[in-house]
Amino acid sequence: AYDADWGEFKGLFLDPFVVSEVLGLDKDGFRDFKKMDAPKDGERRGGVGERLQFVYSQNPELVEEYASCDAYFTYMRAMDLRNQLSAIQLPTEWFPELSTLFDYYRIIEVPITRTLWNMERAGIRVDVDYVKKIDGPMRDGIRAAEQKIYDAAGKTFNAKSPDALRAILFDQSKGFGLKPVSFTAGGKGDPVASTDEKTLEILKLRTSKDSPVNRFIMALLDHRHLSKLHGTYIKNIGKHIGPDGRIHCKFNQATARTSRLSSSDPNMQNIPVREDPYKIRGAFIADPGYELVDYDYPQIEFRIAAVLAGEEGMMDAIRKGWDVHNANTVRMYGKTNTDVTYEAVVDARKRKDDKADLTTIDRLMLKLREGAKTSGLGCLYGEGAAKMAHDL
Repeated sequence: AYDADWGEFKGLFLDPFVVSEVLGLDKDGFRDFKKMDAPKDGERRGGVGERLQFVYSQNPELVEEYASCDAYFTYMRAMDLRNQLSAIQLPTEWFPELSTLFDYYRIIEVPITRTLWNMERAGIRVDVDYVKKIDGPMRDGIRAAEQKIYDAAGKTFNAKSPDALRAILFDQSKGFGLKPVSFTAGGKGDPVASTDEKTLEILKLRTSKDSPVNRFIMALLDHRHLSKLHGTYIKNIGKHIGPDGRIHCKFNQATARTSRLSSSDPNMQNIPVREDPYKIRGAFIADPGYELVDYDYPQIEFRIAAVLAGEEGMMDAIRKGWDVHNANTVRMYGKTNTDVTYEAVVDARKRKDDKADLTTIDRLMLKLREGAKTSGLGCLYGEGAAKMAHDL
């Protein structure tokens, strides 16, 4: 039933015989999922495909009409969407060929979809022997982190139990007596103190370094991090590897709130690159005769943001060929500290890359640059004040 005024389909009327046979409805029109595929009266009921074949054998015209309507309505709905997208105009100062939202969909989104589909089909090869090689050391690291948890707490307990963690972190008489940061619904719906990673990071900042509770939280975060990496990329990697010896993860084009590309099953964009003693990235290799190459647009978000915002300070730095984060560091901190110059930040980064000894000024420059980069990215991606304060 197509509503031309609203450009919507209000429903599709099917012969009840087709519906009941294909969907497994009872005589009252209800579907029992548990009993749907169960044999009745000694007769085996197959899946939807088998049921469609059965209906087709009884009355082929019904199935032909159903399939034709299905294709026709999908096509008509696509035309509606095309008309709606074509009616939305876009500014064309930079890209005259993108005059409507449909142009953007056709020229930008569709080719990306095709590329991602090809990437999923291609997959990435896994060195299974390498995975087995680092499995043991990672398990040892998890056990060592677990022992640090027990040492800081002064007793053994189930480190994966939220209730046990709450007792140690927040109980005044038996634990450290910390003040809860946030609350979440418990098993029975009653509010309980949260023990998630964000909460632990905040508690870590609220406790003094080298105190038992700080060591406890640090070990707990380390244990969770290692356990997650081991579970995703080592312990369960086998279920993601196809018969061709490759992982074919999903690339999600329009899922992340920040509009960035994401991946899942497993997440291949979150494999650690820094501070990873186990070198997990070494498990993912190129085919014989090929190499893996890393391409990166330098500071692309800030270049786009500078143009969109008309921000002359950043655009001037980009025109000079400067590092945007270095330039922003000087603009943010240079007025109150004369030591903060563009050359000083560049020199500090060079000495760090060369693994040379860092001076006190070098460490300060690197710390301030990290602050400029963190706050800049936070602004671009809508980070809240509390989260940015924590990151800084």
